[in-house]
Amino acid sequence: MVFSFASDRLYFVTEKCLPPPAENSFSRQILILAVLSPEDAAEEAFLKKILAAVGLDLHKDTFFIPISSRDPIRIAPFLRREQPRAVLVFGAEPSALGFQTGRIDYRPIAFYGTTFLWADALSVLEGDLERKRRLWNALKEIFNTAFHP
Repeated sequence: MVFSFASDRLYFVTEKCLPPPAENSFSRQILILAVLSPEDAAEEAFLKKILAAVGLDLHKDTFFIPISSRDPIRIAPFLRREQPRAVLVFGAEPSALGFQTGRIDYRPIAFYGTTFLWADALSVLEGDLERKRRLWNALKEIFNTAFHP
């Protein structure tokens, strides 16, 4: 619950929180948040290819939530409750997720008890070889150290 003040009025602002993961998903405890273009199945297919390259299945191993760049959500309650091992964020700013920090792209960051990776939107990544390379290097770092003993 958040309250916002404007002049002499008090407004209640509803914040969205993430629901619990569905059964038979989230087996590798990876949360994926991605800003997707409306009605663009190609971006989700591209995300599936990215994950397959590091041995992950979008629907079995992760909890995937398409998000809007306009509607902020709070992920802190989800992080406390579900304790994901990694959070991959495509195209969203930290402030849209309830964090008061800057975004550092393509560099794994340990924060809030998990490893975060911020990247550009999938629509931006798909056609940019340099950004794909940076993403690939970051994913290798995360999955070679955090998920393989």
